[in-house]
Amino acid sequence: MLGYKEDKMICRLSQGYRVEKIKGLGCQMLLKDSNGKKICFLEVCNNKLSMIKKRKGQELTSFEKTQIYRFIMANQYTISNETADTLELSILRYKDGTEKYLSERQLKNTIKQSLDNVKIYVGKLKAHTLKIPAYTKGCIYNFSRAEINTLIIEENCDMHIDMRDNKFIEALRIRNNFSGSVNMSRNSVQSIEIEDNCRCDLSMFDSLKCFNLIIGDVYSGILNIKNSCFHALSVGYYCYAQIKLSNNWGRRDLIIGDSFRGELDIEGINIYNIDIGKDCKGRISIQAENLSIPHNINIAEDFGGSLDLQEDKAVNNIKVGRNASGKFNFWGCQAIKNVTFDKYFKGYADFSESSVEYVQAKYGSSGEMIFTGCKNLSLIRVPHNKKSVLTMEKNPESVENKKEEDIYYFKSSNKEKRYKIPFYTRLAEGISELWG
Repeated sequence: MLGYKEDKMICRLSQGYRVEKIKGLGCQMLLKDSNGKKICFLEVCNNKLSMIKKRKGQELTSFEKTQIYRFIMANQYTISNETADTLELSILRYKDGTEKYLSERQLKNTIKQSLDNVKIYVGKLKAHTLKIPAYTKGCIYNFSRAEINTLIIEENCDMHIDMRDNKFIEALRIRNNFSGSVNMSRNSVQSIEIEDNCRCDLSMFDSLKCFNLIIGDVYSGILNIKNSCFHALSVGYYCYAQIKLSNNWGRRDLIIGDSFRGELDIEGINIYNIDIGKDCKGRISIQAENLSIPHNINIAEDFGGSLDLQEDKAVNNIKVGRNASGKFNFWGCQAIKNVTFDKYFKGYADFSESSVEYVQAKYGSSGEMIFTGCKNLSLIRVPHNKKSVLTMEKNPESVENKKEEDIYYFKSSNKEKRYKIPFYTRLAEGISELWG
């Protein structure tokens, strides 16, 4: 009931509670109990309750929150996200701009439905596992305050999920044919799985815990991970996403599946191995400062993309599979030591001004390699067919012509003791030969 008393607007509520408008302060109202005790201030402007200011050290009781909710509904006010947080309500916003305010129970019942073109802001929600039903379309869900352990987005959903600053989430599961975006920055997730045929923009900045990220086949979108830790990170077959990794670290390899068609940009990543699958036609760029772990890059056969390591200071060893025809830019690499191209290499590799020591191109290779300003260069091995094109700033000290290969020695000591190829490289090459 509304009335006036002593030039103050009064809204009378249950059990003697009331809301009074403060004279001279157009947007300020005051909630009082039956004894006239001040409970909290309400900021109401343009029919919107934008803020509830509690007294220092005092929390609102459930009854008081209910009274404020009834006051809102009686006056048809809208509320801000901050007000929803205080009252432990969630906001359901429809496409036409109307809003509905939901209790936790009402919210759970609402989310069980396949919704269309709505926005949901969660003020309070507790659940071990929450499922977004299949065919939820055009929705935006803000779960930053949701106390959920596992979030499952069922197949064929089209939506945007905001999980920023969520300290409760542990696992995210995205089923097939998802389209949309997920922001996982500064949260506690430990496991993310994205199934096949998903177009998902996934952001992860400043992760609070190390996580596994497993992405299925035919993935597209933008994957942006920065200042975060991962145990494992892998992407499946025929990915054509833009993958951006900056200042991250991990315990296992980074694995990109076969037929990669996207872009992989790395700026600082502390892991041992980067594995690229077969038939890669994508663009790979790595720019890293000196890191505690030297990187190895393993590229499978039929590589036809580009690998740009210009002025990188972390990649140490590179192994490229058969039939590579792509472009390799190693200009100015300060950590690179050993590079091996398997059979039938016909690409282009520029080693200028790098620290490379050992390069080998195996049987049937006819590619072009540039070696200018390579002060540490010790040994080059190329097929004896003379089809490889080598550009060298200085002549080798000696050349050994064998039946199957020519060996160029740039340091006389290597002619007697050969160049010491790392054991793991020789082991991998031996296994590869055994299996053809």
